[in-house]
Amino acid sequence: MYSARVTDKSARFVGVAVAAFLVIGAALVGRRLVPTASSRTPAATVSPARPIEVADAGIVAFDPVPAAPLWAKSFYFDVALSWDEPPKEKVKAQLASIASLRPFSRLENPAPATDDKASFVMVEGPAVGDLAPMSAASLKYFAVELSEADRRAYLGAKMCAAFSFHGPIDAGFATLRAALNGVRELADNTSSIVTDGSTRQVFSRASWASRVDAWTNGVPKLSKHIAIHGYPNGGLIRVVTLGMAKFGLPDIAAEEIAREQSQRMSDLVLLVAQTLVERGKLDRAGELEIAIDELKARPDLGDFAPKATKRGVVSLGIAKPKEGDADNRLIQIVFPGSANGVQQRQAKLLEGIFGARDEMVQVDGSDGEIAAASARARAKLLTLKPAWSNGPPGLDDLIVKAPFQTPDGRSEWMWVEVTGWSGTKIKGILQNDAYEIPGLVVGTHVEVEESSIFDYMLKHPDGSIEGGETNALITKGAKK
Repeated sequence: MYSARVTDKSARFVGVAVAAFLVIGAALVGRRLVPTASSRTPAATVSPARPIEVADAGIVAFDPVPAAPLWAKSFYFDVALSWDEPPKEKVKAQLASIASLRPFSRLENPAPATDDKASFVMVEGPAVGDLAPMSAASLKYFAVELSEADRRAYLGAKMCAAFSFHGPIDAGFATLRAALNGVRELADNTSSIVTDGSTRQVFSRASWASRVDAWTNGVPKLSKHIAIHGYPNGGLIRVVTLGMAKFGLPDIAAEEIAREQSQRMSDLVLLVAQTLVERGKLDRAGELEIAIDELKARPDLGDFAPKATKRGVVSLGIAKPKEGDADNRLIQIVFPGSANGVQQRQAKLLEGIFGARDEMVQVDGSDGEIAAASARARAKLLTLKPAWSNGPPGLDDLIVKAPFQTPDGRSEWMWVEVTGWSGTKIKGILQNDAYEIPGLVVGTHVEVEESSIFDYMLKHPDGSIEGGETNALITKGAKK
């Protein structure tokens, strides 16, 4: 007999994967194996994986975000309305008839604002021109609840109008809410599709209305109002928000994230954003306390695993926006300490807040069907080698199940996220905490011999998965 562990370490990827971007989601169940000394398993012939030393990168240095109000004095955001047939009444003429937009003066000249308390809207169009719709391929990822008819209308748009809104950050975001409601009325009156320039998303009239109504206890539910984009950055993932300027707050980023941790890190970014929009400042310089159950408007998050505390302290530093980021201030989630242990500290914080599942089951180690499936998996894995020899291609996520030697000479099999593949050696980041090997934890950089791999899973941004053939067999033969 040997033991198998059930874990939900695999990342959830949801949403945008255009060029090199995604908007981060759907949990996948993996398993790891712990053969006993008497088991007839690959453990007798495999070369164990091992932790590796990485070049000393020094200490994570950051400029702490001060414990002072972060709200700007004013907000701004851009939207565009597009339609395939001209509206009966000119769009500009309708502005004056919409009650929620009456406080907004209309500017024809896009001159910079000089009064933070001023409420105004600048209008351009209607003509497609530079405001031409995105491609069908891009729309697939940036659309928010568009019907097929909506998609056709957007892609075939002959006219559009762009609006730039500016107003003060006031009590309850009253002026912002008036602007959002005004856009809803304009879209309804003109049968338009709405594009939010700040989050780069395209809305149907119904989904825009859902966003406008997403307020709880007088505060916005930010999972409906902002977007989180992720993209490869040096073999790992960087995530960053878009749309926080609507609330007069800086956007939020996190870097050096293992793909397997990217969904939970995006959840953490969302929690930081929601906490800031409710509090407006940090508890202490560089530190923000997260308490999910104390939020007035709880954002949409994944399921919580056992032992989730739903609380944590997040370190925040001032950051410089990168190419493609919003034209806004930026702060970043940081993990103080040795730069070589960043992924370990990330995993520890995320598991503390959201919990983790890791169940042990017993499996018959002499099962020939499992052994045959494992051999097929290794053969298929080797066909991926050319694409991964220079690191992860695009947003694909490859994890392999590898053996690690326990103190008594057995092998504990765990998932490793692949970050490099040279010769017969696979380098990666461990995605399980070892049960029987002290100090071997999620986030440890390891090296694996390709011939020792038990199984693999290749996850694509669209949610499709290759491999994992032994998972179903292990589940079938498992004995708790």
